[in-house]
Amino acid sequence: MKIEPNIFEYATKELTQDAIFCYILDCFNYPHKRIIAKDFLKLIEFDEIDRITEMSIKRQEDHSDIKAYISFEHRNPKIILIEDKIFTSTHDNQLERYKNDTANRHKLNKEDITGIFFKIGKPTIREITDCEKANFKILDYIKFAEYIKSISEKDDLLKMFSEFFDNRVSLCRKIDDLNFDYIDDLTLIEILNDRYGLRKFTEWLLKQVFKDTKNEYNIKKQYDVNNYGRPCTQYTFIFNNDRNIEKIENWELSVKDFPTSECNCFFRIDKNKNGWYISIRRY
Repeated sequence: MKIEPNIFEYATKELTQDAIFCYILDCFNYPHKRIIAKDFLKLIEFDEIDRITEMSIKRQEDHSDIKAYISFEHRNPKIILIEDKIFTSTHDNQLERYKNDTANRHKLNKEDITGIFFKIGKPTIREITDCEKANFKILDYIKFAEYIKSISEKDDLLKMFSEFFDNRVSLCRKIDDLNFDYIDDLTLIEILNDRYGLRKFTEWLLKQVFKDTKNEYNIKKQYDVNNYGRPCTQYTFIFNNDRNIEKIENWELSVKDFPTSECNCFFRIDKNKNGWYISIRRY
């Protein structure tokens, strides 16, 4: 039976999602709810679950979204560090900085810190690269939705969140499976009104702009930002020259082949009273 009203229809910001992760982890400290936290730890492939004695949760310490300080019997503690996003992307080497700051504050080896990156929808290439560099695991949003659904019968709050989250995940999966070459007007409007849909559509559109040309853009530098409440995407454009033409044809450009600043631009799809339009800003 659907729970109505659902508070998560109104509490849609990143801090709400942070609170859900904190709630799940803190369940470890309550024996009648411990299975909720244990199943989550299994989901992120955390070791030595049965040896944990206590879990302490902190938010926004050293700018990190969530820290779970985990105590064990007869061994050193560990920390789970969660970077949780909804519409924005990794930036300014933040994952590596947060892990270093956490290691320094708690006098731990970085090997004792499990980094988790979570975002609804498929991560960008930039996010994947940043996670690999900082040794953060990417928590798949579909697997997380399955976990929430499986555990929701054990907790009314998580049941309410699961109902809300399922709708969000369903839309993201629909967007991931779309072929933008063949899309009707009503579906396109639905997609453009969604932040994740906007990002996926801009990816497709830029590829069409440069299709069958010797020009490409640096997808490794693509990322989502929250600009005055609207998402925009940065692209670095690559133009023909004799040295790179063969590599461009074969999609084999490396980072050193990209220009550093003179060809950067921000690309965004905006809406006014007349409808949707493309906004491009060069900086």
